[in-house]
Amino acid sequence: MISIQLTTDNEVINKILENPLIYQMVNGTSLDETLIGSYREELKNNGFKFLGIYSHNSLIGLFSYREISKICIEAHIHILPEAHKKGYGKQAVKEGLEYFSGLGAHKIVTYVPSNCLHVLKFMKDNDFEVSGSVSEAIIYNNELVSVFVFSKGL
Repeated sequence: MISIQLTTDNEVINKILENPLIYQMVNGTSLDETLIGSYREELKNNGFKFLGIYSHNSLIGLFSYREISKICIEAHIHILPEAHKKGYGKQAVKEGLEYFSGLGAHKIVTYVPSNCLHVLKFMKDNDFEVSGSVSEAIIYNNELVSVFVFSKGL
């Protein structure tokens, strides 16, 4: 069973954001211990809030999200590698969408680097649609990479 819970607890947030594989996927570089706190604070300063994702009361992931407008939310899901391929992500997305709908959201958007094939598949498997793309939008592993914009109506 998957549950989600709003959190401001830095220990919970850091457990996910400090995971080396999650950090690399999000930031496109290896874990830089000196930047973890500033990365978390940057998210908070840009209006992001956090939902812990739990399976049987154990933390397995995190949503970071913020309002783009009163009816549109930018959201990102981060699942710990040891919780991959167990169906937790799909269940967490369902719970997250219900939560965001309860906030009055009409649409969810997220951005996925074009070289993150497993994330692209995950988005399509969860019925998100490609709404657009931005070519050479980010630097990922020292390469210019395009980003797909995915969205889903609620």
